[in-house]
Amino acid sequence: MTVSIYEKVPTEKKEPEFLLQLKQSGSSVYLIMVDSDGKEIPSGWLLRITKDMRLERIDYINNQLGLPLDEKRQLKLVKEEEEDDF
Repeated sequence: MTVSIYEKVPTEKKEPEFLLQLKQSGSSVYLIMVDSDGKEIPSGWLLRITKDMRLERIDYINNQLGLPLDEKRQLKLVKEEEEDDF
């Protein structure tokens, strides 16, 4: 048997990794967030694309994901003045 002294080694705190996935439901396609195993993140549905190609933001996105959300907890839209940054 060997004995050694315990030393607490600081570990780097890693942020969870989220991925984007397209999911079809009825006649719409949704952009949703999933974890690295492909499991849906609770309240991680972001956008809906309708069959007539309208883009709709989903309400009440999980506010603990660190995404830029507005008062309805929808994804914030880029303002036209800021579009030059892309």
